[in-house]
Amino acid sequence: MMGHRVVIPDEVVLEIKRLLSDLHSRKDRDVAEFSLRVIEANDYEKISCPGRYVDKGIVNFLRDNPEYILATYDKSLKKKVSNRILVLRGKKKLEIV
Repeated sequence: MMGHRVVIPDEVVLEIKRLLSDLHSRKDRDVAEFSLRVIEANDYEKISCPGRYVDKGIVNFLRDNPEYILATYDKSLKKKVSNRILVLRGKKKLEIV
């Protein structure tokens, strides 16, 4: 059985940190802080997806690396890529489509 590894674009981490200073909702700030704690607490590989916009960098990276699976809740980002996508089904199951 082949394993998987999680990679996180540096630009995503920077965007989360930037959002922390802009978020006014306590719930949104809590989610952003939790996301950073999860990223920092795990040994995820960091990659670079340069581009003017984070989403565009991710799309370009995935186009050049079709073996990667995208994990996101961003509906517009999902529509822009042809890679397989990791989705949450019924709040209980992860599925690759």
